[in-house]
Amino acid sequence: MTSLLQDVRYALRAMRQNAALTAVAVLSLAVGIGPNAAIFSVIDAIGFRPLAIRDPDGLVSLNTSGPTDQHGETSYPDFLDIRAGASQLGGVAAWGFGAAGVTGGDRAPEIAMTTAVSEEFFPLLGVPVAAGRPFRADEAAEATAAPVVLIGDDYWKRRFGRSMGAINSSIQLNTTEYTIVGVLPASFRGLDQVFTPDIWVPAR
Repeated sequence: MTSLLQDVRYALRAMRQNAALTAVAVLSLAVGIGPNAAIFSVIDAIGFRPLAIRDPDGLVSLNTSGPTDQHGETSYPDFLDIRAGASQLGGVAAWGFGAAGVTGGDRAPEIAMTTAVSEEFFPLLGVPVAAGRPFRADEAAEATAAPVVLIGDDYWKRRFGRSMGAINSSIQLNTTEYTIVGVLPASFRGLDQVFTPDIWVPAR
């Protein structure tokens, strides 16, 4: 212990005598540690943390392909055909990214990231709502149902300050008015660990 204290005192004296060199060394460490910590945080979020869903190891991704596009987009009719024929799977759900201009209330207009999902999406993944209620089957499947949305926790905090008054309030996405019926849990950020949707709408 005595030897350790002597070493510490010697190091402190040396740093005081070479203040410029010490400053450069500390700055170099900070420049090196900062980006590495940021990169690790991104890699951790993308590659190491499991998805906040039921049985993530049992999840598979299906898509259609063509002669010139091996990973093309799947149309909704294609999804219906896949769902009808996928007898060996526990369930099939569809989802797709988008964006919309958002207006409503006394808040400034903005562009929000959206994801359209089929009626099976949240039940299949075992994702509950944190507030409000989930989509009803008729809302997710029938074009005649009143337009409704779920919002993510981050969006709830950013645009509504986590106010419960957001539930059952109206927002306009592009030219269509929707009712917010629920908020998803903070742990669920979608199936893409990089892209986090703000608003979830029924796929029709």
